[in-house]
Amino acid sequence: MFFDTSKVYDWKLNGAGSRKESEAPADGEETPLVAPLQQARLNKARADAQEMANAQKRGELVEAAEVEATWTQEFQRIRGGLSGLGSKLAPELIGMKTERQMARRIDNETNQLLEELSQPGEG
Repeated sequence: MFFDTSKVYDWKLNGAGSRKESEAPADGEETPLVAPLQQARLNKARADAQEMANAQKRGELVEAAEVEATWTQEFQRIRGGLSGLGSKLAPELIGMKTERQMARRIDNETNQLLEELSQPGEG
């Protein structure tokens, strides 16, 4: 923040600082910097609100509840896909003779599950 030193000097000469620091300004009286700062904050708040409204209209913003619901649904799909792998693969893996065969079968099933999960709204 920068100050015009000549204005600060005039301000000080015209009685600024004559009241004790603990005293508040009289009703309706403001210090020279309060009103411009309040106006600047108000202008920024209005600009931010308009910016958000415009972004929402353009589809760049979504409600937090909508995001949460979407992520919850996706995690349920992932969990559902993963929870069945063990019981699906165990009988097949028991009959395999090599570690390589088992790894290939697990990889194939995992890749198939990932492919299914990559499709929106399916699973």
